[in-house]
Amino acid sequence: MFYLIYLISPFFLLVSSFDYYYQSSIISINIKDTYKKIIWGAQPLFLISYFFITLFYLFSEGSVFSLFIIKILLLFSCLIGLFQRFFKVLKTLEDILKGLLEFVLISYLLGGDQTSWIVSISVLILSANAGKIKLTSDLWRFNGSGLIRFLTAPWLARPFIRNKASYLYRNSLFFKNIIKYLNFFTPLIQLSSIVLFISVFFELNFLSNILLTLQLLFAIGLYLTVELKWIPFLYISLYLIYYLSIGITYNSLMTGIILSRFDIVCILFILIYSINSLTPDSKTNTFLYKFRAYTSFISFSAGPLRLFGERDLINMISYYIVGYKGLKFNSFNRLGFRTPEKLLNSSCQKICLIYPLSEFCYLSYLNKDIRNGFCSNNHKKQCNIILSNFSDSNIQFFQHKFIEEKAEYESIHVATLYINKNNDPEDLKFVFNGPVLPMARID
Repeated sequence: MFYLIYLISPFFLLVSSFDYYYQSSIISINIKDTYKKIIWGAQPLFLISYFFITLFYLFSEGSVFSLFIIKILLLFSCLIGLFQRFFKVLKTLEDILKGLLEFVLISYLLGGDQTSWIVSISVLILSANAGKIKLTSDLWRFNGSGLIRFLTAPWLARPFIRNKASYLYRNSLFFKNIIKYLNFFTPLIQLSSIVLFISVFFELNFLSNILLTLQLLFAIGLYLTVELKWIPFLYISLYLIYYLSIGITYNSLMTGIILSRFDIVCILFILIYSINSLTPDSKTNTFLYKFRAYTSFISFSAGPLRLFGERDLINMISYYIVGYKGLKFNSFNRLGFRTPEKLLNSSCQKICLIYPLSEFCYLSYLNKDIRNGFCSNNHKKQCNIILSNFSDSNIQFFQHKFIEEKAEYESIHVATLYINKNNDPEDLKFVFNGPVLPMARID
């Protein structure tokens, strides 16, 4: 538990914080560059200092004072990470997991194993949240195509996995049947996190070990197939902290649980997080909608996760930036396919630009007016901030249509967005090469 809390988890926070810093211009709200450097550079700076002192403490006879400094540095590093959320224009799955891990580490430092266990329940809720939407999706039924779409998605999957999965699905009945069964069981594996939570209280240790192993294999599978970079590792860290904290917490329950004030605050957080995550989508102006809006920040923007359902797998649009900034921000190649990443670099934030930009492209085509290419004022704000980085360049858009018979996507260059030197939103120009297919992202 010591190494997980003080070395492994902070390491994943460190490498992800570097990505946030290097990509701050496209993920940050409109503030001065100096402030951006301070806000997004503070966490990696604190974490580097933390690791220097921690390693010194481990390899020498560190004093009690050194341990105190280590805890203070880690605490401030996590608090800075949570503070950064005020300045982020896009909310991603990596943000949610990173924020939860930071909160778990804070709860451990301030309250110990029991408090961190309470907060780490959030990762079980997140897993169930991601699974429940697939239960209502036609793509994730036994004969559905959700998994093979996911494995061959050119904007997601590794090239080797994409090509091999498509070939085997067409030519191997055995592989095709495996995919069908996995397609059915994937949502159930994600939902099994709830059973994992319950099994602890009935001392079903064998079942708990099986379910934990499934969750860890699921995360490793994500990394191997689509390279979501730090997301699987943040996910695994949270699960391991949850599982390793169980024993101490369970003993407390048996001997008579004593809750501190901070424990009660964390329980309230879990209740709010559960309500926002596991309740259905809500319409504007309903009580649930307003409740989610008011509690959005403290619940890490929790809401129904619609990951890799119809919204993300049907007629998606990716992009390629042509211009002097293209090399820095492109995570796709000239055909709109995912490009390989360097070992310690993540393109997660850049890849997530696909969502606001694809919606902007489709709505501009649908409404025949670039000024009406936005879902909401927040979407317009996101696009304006993103596009402000790409002056005097153009963005090519590629739509990916899944061909069931071939088990692969057909990629079509559907549009080009021209951005002038002054980057005036009024002078943006879309040129469409033909029809843009309906996107499931647009309800």
